Formats: sequence, C-alpha cells, structure tokens
Amino acid sequence: MFIQSRTTKIIAGTLFAVAADVGLIQSGVVAFILLGAASVFFFWSAFGNKKASTVAVVPPASDLDDDIRLDMTTKRLNDESGWDYWDLLPPQKQLKRDSCHGGPPNVYEVYEYAVRSTSVFVRLTERSAEGLYETVNTVFGGVILRSRIEEEYRKNCKPYHPGGEWEKSSSMLSCIATPAETIADLEKETNWHEIYGAVRYFVLSRDPFDWETRRFLKDEYLRFSDAYTALETKTTELGVTWDDENMRYDISKGATPETRDEINKAITAEIFRLGFRSYGEVLDKDLILGVLKETTAIAFWNAGEARMSNA
Repeated sequence: MFIQSRTTKIIAGTLFAVAADVGLIQSGVVAFILLGAASVFFFWSAFGNKKASTVAVVPPASDLDDDIRLDMTTKRLNDESGWDYWDLLPPQKQLKRDSCHGGPPNVYEVYEYAVRSTSVFVRLTERSAEGLYETVNTVFGGVILRSRIEEEYRKNCKPYHPGGEWEKSSSMLSCIATPAETIADLEKETNWHEIYGAVRYFVLSRDPFDWETRRFLKDEYLRFSDAYTALETKTTELGVTWDDENMRYDISKGATPETRDEINKAITAEIFRLGFRSYGEVLDKDLILGVLKETTAIAFWNAGEARMSNA
C-alpha cells in the first residue's frame, strides 16, 4: 500500500489551483507548465516514492490525523521525554498505540475493538518494540510469538536455572518479567476484554456516537465531575494531598503505619463507593473529563449540522 501524506496532497492541489488561475487570467503556456508540474508531483507522491511510503508492521501513530488521537502522555512521562498516543481508525475498527518511556524501546501496538451499546471490547493483535538496533515482534495476527519472547530473554537476560526455571533480573526493563509472566500477560491482552477509562470514552465519542451514546457520555461527565469533587472532599477531610510527581496520594510522613493503613483503606473504600471501576480512573481524571467534555461540543456541532441539512 502506498500512502500520500497530507503535505504532498496540499502542494499538488495548490499547483493545480494556481495553474487554473493562470490559465484564466494570463498566459496559457505558463498554465500548461504549472499543470504539468502539478501532475508530475501528484503521481510521484502517490507512486514514485514507494520506499518512503511503505509502512512497517505497525505504522507509527504519528502518521495519523490529530483529530482521532488521544494523547495520554502524563506530565511525568513528558518530563522524561516519553509519550503515550492512542489513534482511532473507525473504518478498520482498530486502535493503534505508540508509546515510549523516555528511551528505547518504542512500543507499537494494534488493538481490534468492538462497541456493544456503551461498552468497548478490545484485543491485542500486534505488538512490536523498536530498540536501538532491531525491532522485536512479540504478537502478530493475534498470535503470541512465544519462541521470540524466550529467545530475547535468553539473549538479553539471565539464562535458565539448572532446574529449568527462568531467573529474574532488574538490570533491564525487559528483564523484570520472565517469559512465562510476559506470555501470561499477553494472553489476557490477546483475548477479548472490556476496556475502561479515557480510551473507552474516546472510542464511544467517535464510533458510533449516536443519540443514545451522546446522552450516556453526558451523564458520565456529570457523574465523574461529582465523583471527583466528592473524592477530593474526602481526602481533604483525611488530611491527604495529591502528589502530581509520583501520581499518588501523599500521606503525612509523621503518620504511624497503622494510621497510614487506615487512611489507605478509607480512600480505597471511597473510590469504589463513588463508582470508580479502578484506581486508574482516579489517575486519569483530567483525561476522562477532557474527553467527556469534548463530546458535548461534538454533539452540539453535529446537531447543528443536522438541523441545517434538514432546513
């Protein structure tokens, strides 16, 4: 497949437009030259530059339009020169993730998704990690490449114990989990499972985004707004503040272990009482509220377009 970038399309289109203007206003010879240049540039951008247009197994998400991107890069990740991008492709029913934690590897993932009412289900179909010298694929076509995972661990981490067990190592990020643990995690990801949080609402806000979904997202925005306010009130009563740097609640250093345990239990109970499905939804406060708030604007715009088209 060969892909034309938006830049080349814009340049070619501009040349066609200028050629048309010149043809109407000035010399037909100049118009002919511009038209010829536009044609050559257009066909070169589409077919001539095949090497530059060919994409890898998992195309970088940065090649996609910004209006279908969810930027989940946290402040801490940004400070470490990392990123976490999710791109939505409704026609293909795919989510593509491009993430990096400040240095190699850059991880590319493709998820297939399905929407059922207001639920979003996903499964991992491709995963690759781009290092300094090579790209390692661990999932392809929804199949876990077990032998490749074991080969990479054997090459970069500690070998087997005499009894056949893998040794763990914390010297490298890729060595924190053994192949058996990595494969177990990937098995969960490659099976269909429901997804929650900002990504769920991001998908629902653009596919299919009918009236039922719009009402649901509006209700969720109000629910989360009230829940975050109530949680902040509760933590203030407990004398706990939020630590942006470490993404956690900061309990007074002078608190005894028993007091810290009681506070943690109280916060956990409040989180689930308020309807949060996980601690991750607390961490993703700004992302969730941002996505849900944006959907109200999208709904208003689409409703206005519908009224105009029916006028």
